[in-house]
Amino acid sequence: MTMVATVRKVVTLATGELRLATPYDAGEQDLLGSLIAVRDPETGVPIAGDEVCDQCATMIFAGYETTSRLLFLGVLSTDARSR
Repeated sequence: MTMVATVRKVVTLATGELRLATPYDAGEQDLLGSLIAVRDPETGVPIAGDEVCDQCATMIFAGYETTSRLLFLGVLSTDARSR
């Protein structure tokens, strides 16, 4: 199973659980909760489950990329100072 498929599976399961919990506790908002709470201003329809999965996957992979670059630059900087 690819990483994207794993993220999609986890987000789909979590989304289903959160949508069933009514009302969602607005005091404990996280990314997934915020995406589930989004409604179209004209129709009041929530965004589709696939869109929620795609947005979560984008944030996870963006965070992964940012973290890996920061770790690399930190190690590179430490190595340069030790020379």
